[in-house]
Amino acid sequence: MSSAADIKDWLQHHKLKAIGSFWLTTVGASAAVQYARPIPTQLKVIHTRVYAQAFTLAALAAAGIVEYSDHRTQTNQDLVSYRDRVRILEERLHIISPRPGTEIGSGPTAEDKSKN
Repeated sequence: MSSAADIKDWLQHHKLKAIGSFWLTTVGASAAVQYARPIPTQLKVIHTRVYAQAFTLAALAAAGIVEYSDHRTQTNQDLVSYRDRVRILEERLHIISPRPGTEIGSGPTAEDKSKN
């Protein structure tokens, strides 16, 4: 399994941890960038929070897109599985031919009963 597949699998099972880690990383990076700028400390804190919030919303949107994609992929897989099962059942039904006279509706009709 490739490392990209491993990362995707981990992200699917640990979405909240990934979002929390992303938030913490962006807060740290944003704080580092803001504290290097020559602006008042109050503005540094506000800018850090705003940037971290924007990145968190982006991460939540990405998680929502991934969740939707996973659900849609799972639904498609279920549909393919269902179609495969139906195909197998249809093959079984066509392989076994009914015995003569045992088809549905092949019993005596009202005309046959009236002749007796």
